[in-house]
Amino acid sequence: MVALITVFLRRLPTLLAAMGLMTLTACSSSDPCVPESGTLVTTDVTIGNGDELTSVDDSIYVYYTGALTNGNIFNIWTVDYGEPLGFRLNELIVGWQDGMIGMKEGGRRLLTIPPDLGYGCVEQRDRFGRVVIPENATTEFDITLVKVAHPK
Repeated sequence: MVALITVFLRRLPTLLAAMGLMTLTACSSSDPCVPESGTLVTTDVTIGNGDELTSVDDSIYVYYTGALTNGNIFNIWTVDYGEPLGFRLNELIVGWQDGMIGMKEGGRRLLTIPPDLGYGCVEQRDRFGRVVIPENATTEFDITLVKVAHPK
């Protein structure tokens, strides 16, 4: 399972680039890039009272804001957009996978994700070519879990 997740995470930037959501840029140093390690920090703002997220194989439906530690928002999906955004948890970065388990529907959680559990040393760019997540960036997510769907 870990090998499968590792392969997916290595391919995620390529998939996002193929979808036109991000542009890939290699690390700027001549040495091989090694993502900075750190500790995942989770803070429950609101404890939900619905179904609990118990597995990375579960699907989640969320509203969220993703930002850098300087406050620059790089991605957002709020109730203003209508329906919550849905994912299988195992399709997301490791920081989300590790940080979301145990959360219940209706809950709101803040995640502070170090580079080695996030986007690593690959710059993430928007469709206009602007760097939205620099290499080795710690990211912060404010997530509201609307619904959990367990596989049958």
